[in-house]
Amino acid sequence: MRRLACLGIFLSPWGLSFSHAAPLPEAAVQAAAQRLDAALVKARAEEMQQSRSRDPQPPLPPPASAATFLRRACIDLAGRLPTPAEVRQFLADASPTKRAQWVDRLLAEPGAAEVRFRDLAEGLRVRDDVGGQSQAALITWLRQAVREDLPYNTLLAQVLRAPGPAASDPAAHLLPRDGGDLLRASTEVARAFLGADLHCAHCHDHPFADWTQRQAYEFANCFADTPATGLRLPPNYSYVNGKPGDAVPARYLPLTKRMPSDGRQALDAQPDPARPLRDQLALWFTGPQNDRFAQMGGLRLWHQLFGLPFQSGRSQRFEAEPRPWHCVLTRHGCAAPPTWTVPSLYEEFDASQPAFQVVRALGVEFQQCGYRPREFLRILTRTTAYHREALTQEPWHALVAAPRLRRLPPLVTWDAWAQMLPPEDAEARSSAQMPQVPKAAHPLFWLGQGTREWADETRPLISHQLTGFMIASPFIERVATSPQLLRGPAEPTQQVEDLFLRILSRLPETAEKNAALQHLTQHPQSGPRDLAWALLNTSEFLFEP
Repeated sequence: MRRLACLGIFLSPWGLSFSHAAPLPEAAVQAAAQRLDAALVKARAEEMQQSRSRDPQPPLPPPASAATFLRRACIDLAGRLPTPAEVRQFLADASPTKRAQWVDRLLAEPGAAEVRFRDLAEGLRVRDDVGGQSQAALITWLRQAVREDLPYNTLLAQVLRAPGPAASDPAAHLLPRDGGDLLRASTEVARAFLGADLHCAHCHDHPFADWTQRQAYEFANCFADTPATGLRLPPNYSYVNGKPGDAVPARYLPLTKRMPSDGRQALDAQPDPARPLRDQLALWFTGPQNDRFAQMGGLRLWHQLFGLPFQSGRSQRFEAEPRPWHCVLTRHGCAAPPTWTVPSLYEEFDASQPAFQVVRALGVEFQQCGYRPREFLRILTRTTAYHREALTQEPWHALVAAPRLRRLPPLVTWDAWAQMLPPEDAEARSSAQMPQVPKAAHPLFWLGQGTREWADETRPLISHQLTGFMIASPFIERVATSPQLLRGPAEPTQQVEDLFLRILSRLPETAEKNAALQHLTQHPQSGPRDLAWALLNTSEFLFEP
């Protein structure tokens, strides 16, 4: 208990409480942002030196416009589009610190906590019910923890060690979530919060994987209540380091294989079987000696702002080849997402790659800000990199000093549509009011919303289904003709500007305004809804700048 308290964990009947820490001083935030910018610049220079291509690397994009930055910040931080009034106010603000001020304002909104909650819910695979048991207590507890900006290590340690039962301890989620399947629970936690992919190791020793089948079983037994309740090797186990049915001791994953061998990264390999395994697991997983946990936490928040940051060269080859893999099946018969279509954020931490020094810098800064996600987002938004225009041609597998052009997150897209519908419309519900996993036929799945069966499954999609839905769906037609969307000023010029601000978060350019006014003049009755429908179907609406 004393060691758990050292991590900031204070137990209560509802799991966790924490005294609020003061926000970081602006000078400390700016200094941390400058260190991250320096790491990005250094990594880019080393990558250019190592590149075998004689073609010069394209220059980094110029600074983003004020309207672009506001739309990006509202989407990334608050999970919504800016309102027309906010766009006009931001463009009229001449303060040199207005971007930092607006970032802090957005992070204080309830929607910002909801965005961070969704990220954790994706990693922990939170659903509304599991096996017929409501998960409302867990969802309430997790939302409250995120609103209070509890340190990342504190929250994850509580989830890992929660002994249950879930009725009295909402954090007791992992094992009930998977029906007691230690292998699946450990695999999904390792994937989401350590960047370790153990799916292939469920069945065999993959020739190119970093971890073996035995290591996957050893790690799964760290999640057991006692050593006696751990897994045994499967009946078809066929390697020389064990026999089918053998008991395997609990042992942590060897995370330091590819990292420099300094003292801070020396992790204990095996828990003490005489002490509670889950308590030791929480300390090993989230403690300050586990740099990889901090690096993964920093990467998850980096991904929220910058897009897909890291992919090893090995995985690129796999994704370029025909499908060589079978689906991984759990004991419940559920198939894992195929590795050739679901990109991984952080499949490998290779210290020989230039981008790894950025990974390391993210981990260091995340630790130094106390593992507080809201404060770390403040740091990331102060970087020069976040203020650049989006990248469209940079190699997608490297951490680079600018955001990537991305599809709007599914829930942001849905909330934008819902706000354009009249309140009495049955579909006009925000994502915060909807179930964690909507019904199978819901448009959110066409937008890329995941099922929460696998960690971080949600991926904004670009597909023929989505294109067809946008063009031909009666739902989009209903949005485009909604009085809620078309209620703006009657004067044509102001009406055009209002629709551009509501849908694209910017004022129209001269040519766009002239074309829109010409259409409104020729079609005074249908012109406004035609313009709204056209703007909703632009790539600019569906993509994040």
